[in-house]
Amino acid sequence: MIKDRELPDYWLTSGASHSGEPNQIQKLPQVGGQKWGNNGYANSLGMNVGGKIDDPPLATGGSIVTTTGGAGLKDTKLPASPDGRRKLPTGRFVAILKRWELWAVVTIAICGGLGGASLAMLLKLPPEPDCENNVWAMISARERLYCAQREANLETVQGLIDAIAHANALSQDHPLRAQINQQIEKWSELLLVAAEETFQQGKLDVAIAAARKIPSNTRVAPAVEDRIKRWQSIWKDAQAVELEVDKLLEKGSWFDAFAATQQLLSVGNTYWETIRYDQLNEIIQATQEEGKTLDKARQTAEDGGLKNLTEAIKLIENVNPKSKIYKPSRTLIDQWSREILKIAQENLDRQQWQDAIYVARQVPDSSSILKEAEDFITLAQAQSLGERKTTRNLEDAISSAKNIGAKSKFYGEAQKLIALWQLEMKDAAYLERARTRAELGTVQDLKAAIIEAQKIPTNNPLAEEASSEIENWQNQIDITEDRPYLLQAEDLAVFGDTASLQAAIATASQIKPGRALYQEAQNKIDMWRREIERSQDQPILDRAQQLADAGDLATAIAIAERIGSGRALYNQAQSSIFAWQTEIRDRETLAKANQVGNSATTAPSLIQAIETANQVSYVSTIRSLAEAAIDRWSQQLFRLAQEQSNSDIAAAIKLAESIPFYAGNYQEVQGQITNWKSLIEPPPVVNPPQPPLPVNSPEPEPLAPNANPEPEPLAPSINPEPEPLAPESPPSPNPIE
Repeated sequence: MIKDRELPDYWLTSGASHSGEPNQIQKLPQVGGQKWGNNGYANSLGMNVGGKIDDPPLATGGSIVTTTGGAGLKDTKLPASPDGRRKLPTGRFVAILKRWELWAVVTIAICGGLGGASLAMLLKLPPEPDCENNVWAMISARERLYCAQREANLETVQGLIDAIAHANALSQDHPLRAQINQQIEKWSELLLVAAEETFQQGKLDVAIAAARKIPSNTRVAPAVEDRIKRWQSIWKDAQAVELEVDKLLEKGSWFDAFAATQQLLSVGNTYWETIRYDQLNEIIQATQEEGKTLDKARQTAEDGGLKNLTEAIKLIENVNPKSKIYKPSRTLIDQWSREILKIAQENLDRQQWQDAIYVARQVPDSSSILKEAEDFITLAQAQSLGERKTTRNLEDAISSAKNIGAKSKFYGEAQKLIALWQLEMKDAAYLERARTRAELGTVQDLKAAIIEAQKIPTNNPLAEEASSEIENWQNQIDITEDRPYLLQAEDLAVFGDTASLQAAIATASQIKPGRALYQEAQNKIDMWRREIERSQDQPILDRAQQLADAGDLATAIAIAERIGSGRALYNQAQSSIFAWQTEIRDRETLAKANQVGNSATTAPSLIQAIETANQVSYVSTIRSLAEAAIDRWSQQLFRLAQEQSNSDIAAAIKLAESIPFYAGNYQEVQGQITNWKSLIEPPPVVNPPQPPLPVNSPEPEPLAPNANPEPEPLAPSINPEPEPLAPESPPSPNPIE
């Protein structure tokens, strides 16, 4: 059965009958050395059947060759030749050749072989061209067209491009050019459709490249550029929407971003309307979730402080670089990193080197100011070394500061410190030698250390430190030299008598002002001097106290005043004098109060006596006498008020209110005043509450007449009390008249 070769029908039509050309199938290429056409293998076979057999048959070993001439021929033994070979008799051989049976068999065999071979050639088709491995420059036109059609049948962009290219490579005067151009037109239309599909799939560049492969001489060529411009316009509009969405996401405007994506649904491209639309919505949702983390980080950072800043950075440090909030997150990280560096600078200004270094190391690796933070750490470490004013430390500080590059923010400060440390290095050697000598601790070594340190000029930054060391060493010298005096004085003061204390004072006074132990010596001298004064003045104060206890306050005061100002017991003496003087005044005050109160018969005199007695001090020994007198006079005043109440309650109340709160009967008097006030001020009349009227009831109108009768009987209940008093009031004016 013949295999279908997918060859176009118009290439196999009998066009030769009209054009005088042979059938088109005869133009197919020779494949495998065979020619296409009705004569197949007609000229490919040949047999020389007209040759003659002149050579006699051979015989070997003296044997006789037996031959079979055909049907009816008998085996014949041939005589051997003299050399051992047997020869076929010539006459017999010729006779065999002349037999018709032999030639009939030969003829039938030849004819059958030729017929079978011819039939096989007719039924066998040439092999398919190898379109994948062919060298296009070396294949025939028929094979090129065949392969081009195969590529076009794939209906892919690349297949159509290859088909057009292979077919168009044939010369313009090729006999099949008309059919080729027709196919190219068809393939060009298909290619433009395939390019449109590619564009709809989101492959703009591939679609444009495919469309521009369409030959310019085809019918669809003029539409190519318009189509490309439309694609580019659609793509530009879609990208503008995507850019708008990106900007909205960076601002955190999630809902506006969702609204913006709706424009893609009518952009005119399947890829943007479906795949990219869904992707952008997924991005918005993911970005919205990430935005919550960003908001949380902002809230954390707003509280300030190193801990909050580092926590805020950790929250957004691992944001995906492809995320829409990646750029804002980097901006925030840089902003918070600068705040961290500011905190580190504050620690550095306070010379808290280790704290400054620790804080600066919290700047994350993802920050754009990481290099600045590293330079800050280098500078802080250098300053920490430079603060220890030794030659080695200064060298290390200078070496560290030189690592700060010229483009660094801290370069200028580093150079100033380097210049300062270089100036200090020379004088640091003096200070190091002085410290080494002072470590020996003897007075001679300390004095030598002072001399060495004094070599540092006053304008050197180390001058202040050297001065401090010199002062320290001088104090050590003073202590070493003066401590024996102070110890000796303390030993003398242990005895406690006046002579020993005076000797201790004299010994400690040998420590001169400005010496390290001078203030300590002065403190001990003051203590010993007070002990002497106390031993001298205590008998005087004791005598004065004895006189005061005996009641002779004036003499006690005179004796206590002998203790002069500045002496150890002066304040104690003055305190006693003040107490005795106060007691004298209190006695005089109480005597004056007794003089008035004991003879008082009227309320004003009693009140005056009470107020005078109350002037006695609460800490006075006679305060109890004064309070007893106040209670007695207050009772007299209360009795006068009670007598007054029989005739004039208001006057009695006024008199009772003059009794002071510190009187013993004050609470009793206040109770009586309340009773008297209740007699002259009756309680207010309180009307009974009216029952509430029912709401939304039709009965309020008949109740109106009953509202007034109730107050009418109450009027006499209020006025009856004044009416009986009316006849009592007229008699009082008559005696007055």
